Amino acid sequence: MSVQKWLWPDYIGILIADNNKIELKREAKKSPSKDNSKRAEIKRGYAYYRDLKIQEIYFIMKSLENWKIQSVRINKVEDVIWEEIQKHRQWKSSKNSNVLNIKLLLRDLKLYDFQNNIITENGFEVIKSGDLNMPSVLNELIMRLFLIEGNFIDIVAIIQDISEEYIDISNIEVFKQAIANEIIKEKLATDETNIERDLRDILFILKEFNILKESKNKNLFGSRYYINWKPILPLIKSR
Repeated sequence: MSVQKWLWPDYIGILIADNNKIELKREAKKSPSKDNSKRAEIKRGYAYYRDLKIQEIYFIMKSLENWKIQSVRINKVEDVIWEEIQKHRQWKSSKNSNVLNIKLLLRDLKLYDFQNNIITENGFEVIKSGDLNMPSVLNELIMRLFLIEGNFIDIVAIIQDISEEYIDISNIEVFKQAIANEIIKEKLATDETNIERDLRDILFILKEFNILKESKNKNLFGSRYYINWKPILPLIKSR
């Protein structure tokens, strides 16, 4: 939009200044915000996840809590995350990209507010659950956050539909492509999103949660893959 368009009276109206008196001669007829081009398409409608283990998410949140309490030796939140994850992974390079992946997940699960640099209510809930040293409690909480906050529940529903509607889905690559096609159709991502790369980790974590199941035999609809709804139903009922 040109400067001239912003200065046009339709956008700013007309004011008349006479000594100490200011009079609104004509109100603006249009709002510049309404004249903007349409919002950029959302690239991803689900949490950005890159193979972090459930326990590692807790360890990172715990380290952020300790950093908030002490806040002495390390100045940047990125350095806190990097130092903690190196205790669990043999990552010696690509610090920026690895830390960014973690930050995106913590943001999408609403565990940490990076704009205000604070741990959120969800984040403290993860810390509290992890402190109990009861893996089942932490796993159930993280699963709920992925499904609800991270919108993985939508992908679960897509998998269910594919398992029922598609014939002879026995190959994992064919299965992933069918999911990717539906994700685009449901506008959870765009063509520019590397959905197949996302699905590698998404299907992994769904298996970890015992949500996505795979059997050697095909089911009634000709697929080896199906959804275990038992751990999900209580979450749906409480929404």
